[in-house]
Amino acid sequence: MSRVRYNTEQLQIILEAIKTFDGNFTIKQLEEKLGERVGPATIYRQVKNLIAEGRIKKQLIDDETHYCYIQCENDDHFNLLCKKCGKIQHVECGCLADFSAKISKEHNFLIDSKLIIFGLCEECANEQKAYREI
Repeated sequence: MSRVRYNTEQLQIILEAIKTFDGNFTIKQLEEKLGERVGPATIYRQVKNLIAEGRIKKQLIDDETHYCYIQCENDDHFNLLCKKCGKIQHVECGCLADFSAKISKEHNFLIDSKLIIFGLCEECANEQKAYREI
């Protein structure tokens, strides 16, 4: 039996706070942003639920747990996540549908449409390149 998920005021407050982060955030940053409006136990519980629903992604960056909001307006999108600064770039592109169809056909595997590609953003890649040239 599946549990009914209620759209509570506290959930909406948490989601709105999450959407204001430009890229990754930690639970501590979220708690600071929310102040006393939402208790820590509720924040942890809602974050856990949002992960299970695929609305936010949990990841380890520099040995610290971070989270990021996944924008999901349609299935033809993916997110580029910078491993260094945590910035997320949302990309709308029809190429994901072709890629998903090919993987599904050739490997009998259905891809989750909330795809995240890890790498370095332009700014961090340029910093890394400049550092190597020294």
